[in-house]
Parts: sequence; C-alpha cells; structure tokens
Amino acid sequence: MSRPTIAILGAGSNIGTAVASHFASLKFNVFAVSRTLHASSEGIHRLQADLIDPSQVTAIFDTIQTETGAGPHIVVYNAYGMTMNDPSAPGYPFNVPLDKFEHNYKANTLGAYVAMKEFTTLVPSLPAITSNSHPITPTFFMVGNILPWSPLGMGTTLGTGKAATAHLIMLGEKFGKTGARYYFGSEVLEDGAGVLVGPVNGKAHARFVEDLATKNIVKKEDWVENLRFFAKDGGEYEIYKGENYVWNF
Repeated sequence: MSRPTIAILGAGSNIGTAVASHFASLKFNVFAVSRTLHASSEGIHRLQADLIDPSQVTAIFDTIQTETGAGPHIVVYNAYGMTMNDPSAPGYPFNVPLDKFEHNYKANTLGAYVAMKEFTTLVPSLPAITSNSHPITPTFFMVGNILPWSPLGMGTTLGTGKAATAHLIMLGEKFGKTGARYYFGSEVLEDGAGVLVGPVNGKAHARFVEDLATKNIVKKEDWVENLRFFAKDGGEYEIYKGENYVWNF
C-alpha cells in the first residue's frame, strides 16, 4: 500500500522540524525543504531550494512526483521574509528599500502562490489514502500570524505578504474545484494575543495540521483564512474563537 506524502516548504528548526518528525512517525513520506541542505534522516527526505525562485518551487513538486509517483497530500508553507522598518527613519512605515520589499514578497507570497498552483494541479491525480484509519483530505496549510488583522509598523513586509497569502487561501477555499482544503493558521496565546515575543510551539502546529487533514475539524463555512489556535501541554492545542487582536508585548 502506498504511503501519504507531506511537503514542508521552509523546514526550519522549530515548526518545520516538529512537523517533519511528527508526520514521519505517522509513516508519511516526508519532504522537508530548506535553503540550507541538511542530512536526511529516517523517514525524512531533505531537499534544498530557495523559495523566492518560482522555478525551484516547481522543481520541488516535480521531484516529489518522480520519487513517490504522486504529489503531496499535504503541503505546509512555512517560509517567510521580513525586513524590519526603522521607526526613526523618514517615510516610516514605507521606508523599506524596494529590493528588500521585493525579496520578502517573493518569500511570503510568490513562493506560496506557486506552491498552491502546483499542489492544486496535482490534487486530482492523488490516490485516496488514509492515516490511522482516517481518510486524508488534500490540504494546503499556510503558517500565519495575526499581522493581516493587527498591523505593526515595523512589520510592513511580513504583514503585506501574510495578508496577500491569506487572500489566496480564501480563493482556494471559495473557488477551488478539487476537494482540497486551504488554511491560514496562526498560533496565539490563550487570550488570543499574537505571539511576537517568545517561540511558537512546533508540536502543536504538527498536531493541528494532522487534524485538519484527517479529521475535518474545520467546516467549509468557517473562517479558514484566520484560524487561530493556542498550544497546550504535550503539544496539544485548542482552537481560539475569541475576538482579541493584540500582540504579547
């Protein structure tokens, strides 16, 4: 029997590593993509790519299709770019150099768009498959934050990119015709505050993505471009349903 596949684009040391390890334990084919090539480990295939380059994003999906015979059932987009604004400089908050703004846009939005495009194209050819007896729904998960709803002056590039990508997520959910699901998920604190100071919980992200893809915990009519959850002990999580949009500083 074939195994399901997950692609993690932007497989850093926290969320990316936790998601990769979690899904490897579930016997997925795991493809972890990062700018720096790390050694592959049991159950985790490491790929090197710069996600600001559309051709390299496309090549990732070609590689996965060649190695597994199908595309990924789940894609987690965790890449991002951010250039901090200088509040004391003229033109604030629009004082990010144009080359930096463009570079961050490519990481935050262009790379995500190409990944969504490739994923959506491959969905109709994916084999029906289960994980722990649960059928897997093809799922694209964008690691988000609350910047689109709670702007920060120093977060011009990251907030712009996250807001644009949240819109792409809405397009996938509202107009997609393949049965795939698209989510923009942000970890917050228990009171709904955005996590700016302190690390996010990679294990909670992994569990959240698994449940979204296998247990249909969020209905079509829910606000998928603004899913918020907070971490609990042991890598568990709970969906936040309040209206708080502040940051923890």
